[in-house]
Amino acid sequence: MARSATNKQIESISAAEARKRLEAESECWQVLDVRRPEEFQAVRIEGSLNVPLAALPGRSGEIRATGRQYIISCQSGVRASMAADILLAGGMAPVTVLGDSLDGWLADGGPVIREKVPVSMERQVRAIAGTLVLGGALLGWLVSPWFLLIPIWVGSGLLFAGLSGSCMMAKLLMKAPYNRQAMVD
Repeated sequence: MARSATNKQIESISAAEARKRLEAESECWQVLDVRRPEEFQAVRIEGSLNVPLAALPGRSGEIRATGRQYIISCQSGVRASMAADILLAGGMAPVTVLGDSLDGWLADGGPVIREKVPVSMERQVRAIAGTLVLGGALLGWLVSPWFLLIPIWVGSGLLFAGLSGSCMMAKLLMKAPYNRQAMVD
């Protein structure tokens, strides 16, 4: 199925069609995955190239210069469509998008590489700060107003971290055994 974007063609293909092209003409075709590096590291189509969507405008000339044809993929198809428009604007045509992207590839049973990826420090801080704020607010409401000091303390710490670039919660989390192990690996 093809759709029109800025008067040029973007071809959308199924996972089965993508596999056929990749198997038959592996020297010509490659999957271009535009997800963030941590998403790519966790699960990816074998042999795919990762260029995050945010970096794509600056690297479209480099991608075009390879002479390869790319099947653009992301997680569900939204970023892949945006990437197709970026590549078209950069002079690369025609552009091929993997219809349901990685979700479709997985549903079709396509081969992938999976790796265990540690949870980023930023996500750990967000989860713990959110839990402390919510827990403190609920305890302050249900048990005693003194518990409201917990979200005030966490909010102050996050404000300090934002202004100074130094996060005490992250420094404490780095000492957790699972984070020390991830740093060694």
